Amino acid sequence: MTGPLGPPPGPGVGEPLRVLVVAAYPAVRAGLGALLARDAGLRPVEAPAGPAAIVLDPAGLAEGVPDDLAEAYPGVPLVLLGADPATDGPGLGERPVAYLAPDADAPSLAAAVRGVVAGLTVLDPSVVAAAGIHAHD
Repeated sequence: MTGPLGPPPGPGVGEPLRVLVVAAYPAVRAGLGALLARDAGLRPVEAPAGPAAIVLDPAGLAEGVPDDLAEAYPGVPLVLLGADPATDGPGLGERPVAYLAPDADAPSLAAAVRGVVAGLTVLDPSVVAAAGIHAHD
């Protein structure tokens, strides 16, 4: 299957998933990249060369950057740290997306990337509680 950026990279192709890390601060980008690099199946990238997923820390970024990324990379799933689904990013239901707490650890971050690449919506329980999201029967 081919997406807007070509065939999806990953285990079936023999290459790690390319993950674009976007953050306003170099230290945050480096830290997120280091957390992702702990998983051999993920490869953090600086240049946006057809990523399989985008990890985004909206803190300190100009307003509208998540929307600009969503337009620049249609269909590429987003993992947002410390964001609110009601006000940040694409919200819920529009595309595969993850909303994680800003203190997400390496295993949680890697699992979220894999989840959104698989087409899932991933919500950290603390984000669910803070956003007041309730499960519907």
